[in-house]
Amino acid sequence: MRLPSVKLVCLPLWLLVTGGACYASAPPPAYGPGYQAPSDPAPPPPPPGAPPPVAAGPSQDQSAYPPPPAPTYDDVYAAAPGTTVSSVDVFYNDLAPYGSWSNDPSYGWVFAPSDPSYVPYSNGRWSDTDYGFTWVSNDPFGWATDHYGRWVWANRWIWLPNTVWGPAWVQWREGPGYVGWAPAVDGPSTYVPENQWRFVAARNLLLPAVGRYSFTGNLGTYLRSTAPVNRYYRHGNDVWVAGPHDDWLRGNRVDMRHQPMGLQQMGRYTDAQRMEAQRRAQRRQAEWDARRAQAQNREAQDQQQRQAADQNRWQEQQRRQSEEQRRRDDEARRQADEARRQADEQRRQAEIQMRQQQDQQRRQQDEQRRMQDQQRRQADEQRRQDDQRRQQDEQRRQADEQRRQQQQAQDDARRQQQQQQEQQRQADEQRRRQEEQQRQQQRAADEQRKRQDDDQRRRVAEEPRKPSDDHGRHDDGKTRGGDKRRDDDHGHDVH
Repeated sequence: MRLPSVKLVCLPLWLLVTGGACYASAPPPAYGPGYQAPSDPAPPPPPPGAPPPVAAGPSQDQSAYPPPPAPTYDDVYAAAPGTTVSSVDVFYNDLAPYGSWSNDPSYGWVFAPSDPSYVPYSNGRWSDTDYGFTWVSNDPFGWATDHYGRWVWANRWIWLPNTVWGPAWVQWREGPGYVGWAPAVDGPSTYVPENQWRFVAARNLLLPAVGRYSFTGNLGTYLRSTAPVNRYYRHGNDVWVAGPHDDWLRGNRVDMRHQPMGLQQMGRYTDAQRMEAQRRAQRRQAEWDARRAQAQNREAQDQQQRQAADQNRWQEQQRRQSEEQRRRDDEARRQADEARRQADEQRRQAEIQMRQQQDQQRRQQDEQRRMQDQQRRQADEQRRQDDQRRQQDEQRRQADEQRRQQQQAQDDARRQQQQQQEQQRQADEQRRRQEEQQRQQQRAADEQRKRQDDDQRRRVAEEPRKPSDDHGRHDDGKTRGGDKRRDDDHGHDVH
């Protein structure tokens, strides 16, 4: 939440990361008389009838918490007693025994308690007053840190001083039967870890040492089941955190009796105390001014060293960038060379492939021409064979025709001769019958001899077969004709 009249700046990132290493100091000194150290007894269970809601374990996701309501302001007319601190120099002097001061580039001087696990608003009690719920701290420095300035979480709590007083600079949350608070972190980062919240049962809110009764487990559930309190008191130009609502206090039967407290517990002074505090601060003003000057000098030196380191880093970065640029240029050249090599390889492969394709095409064309030549030769051979067959057929036809004509002539001559000899044959018929059996036997022998001769001639001579056969038959006819003439002559002789 943001309060009026308070201006804070964000904690530097290096401080958040390192957890405030600049606040390291010697072991904590002994606190003054009357200091009550916080104790850690086992906290009592939540009040009957108001158990915390059942939920998952605590979560750091504060976006899941109920959003804060619009702030409300109530005017109050009761003024806080005493006076406030007039200068932050008082804090430098009076808080020095209880922690360490260091100069922060963003915040200026900040205070870190000696105990790095210190939790603000945990060692003390709450008191209801006319100007809001007021924290009465048992810490020897709580009169300052719990009523002035702001706490900031930087992996531990650190305090940023100012002179704006308030009864307690905290943020409140209300729930059914319990209430919680944490430091009111101001500025861009309002982050508060869950385990830094304090929740107590409503009936224990105003008990002494209220921190002893705070719940320790399942704080994320309490945070998600409670509503933020955005309520303030306004007195002139002063705005203070008011605390829980009156209706919630009455509904939870919180005993609202005012309890007396001294000005020191409230972080306020009488006029004499204020003047004495100013004198103490003035006595050590030169020392603190010197320390601040030394710190500023150290800061200036650190700044110069940082600037020199930044310059060195910049130069180193420039060098690395130059080297990186050279490396990129070399890589670009290498890639260009590789691209050229790949292009040359691709061209070479393309040429090889083209030559292979051309060679293959030539081989295919040669093979095609060879096949065409072979087909032409086969066709020519086929035509030659066809011509030979036609010639052979023609020769056979002519030979057959010649044989037919010869046979026809022979037949005509034989018929004429037969006509001429018909009468003689009739005369010789009887003789021929007698000799017919002998002639038949002779003819069978002659036929057998002729067939053997024909077979021998066929084996010897391949071509032409038919003219040889015809010639054989012609000779046979002539032989038969001679035999017939001899028979006829023999018949005539017999007659």
